Amino acid sequence: VSAQLRAASPGGLTAAQLAEPSRRITRVGRLFTGVAHEMKNPLNAMTIHIELLRAKLDAKSPAFPHLDVIAGEIRKLDDRIQGFLKFVRPEEVSIGPVRLAPLLGNVLAAVAPEAGRGGVTVDFGCADSLVVEGDAAQLRDVFLNLSRNAIQAMPKGGRLSVTCAALADRRVRVRVEDTGVG
Repeated sequence: VSAQLRAASPGGLTAAQLAEPSRRITRVGRLFTGVAHEMKNPLNAMTIHIELLRAKLDAKSPAFPHLDVIAGEIRKLDDRIQGFLKFVRPEEVSIGPVRLAPLLGNVLAAVAPEAGRGGVTVDFGCADSLVVEGDAAQLRDVFLNLSRNAIQAMPKGGRLSVTCAALADRRVRVRVEDTGVG
């Protein structure tokens, strides 16, 4: 921004003039953070009420499949809001050793209810000894997204398989496979 502003002004800009766009961007970021949190509260309430409706409705009710659609759309909105928040205030990357088996086990536990409702069987195979260097939170997000996408690609049920294998040169392969259409 500064170089563009300097190029547009033949006489150059003062430090104060150059700092103003940065201050505006910071204010917009703070504003969006507040709006995002205000948006998340209703989304969380909707999610809770969808789960209450699921518990009360008969699974054979014609309204039941609509709950999955609504829940999926709420998740998409929440994911978009999270993406904007990460852009506005990027997370600190924390690289360190990450044990794959517990991380992937937690991810699969998180998607198990959705998989069960969709008739998706989950297979998991990963040795406890496998460790990678990375940011645990970012790795969790990646595997959570892959797992959710796989489940959504199997609307009539299927199999999600997550396996790990040690390769040569201290490398590890994580394979996420599904029997879906995508």
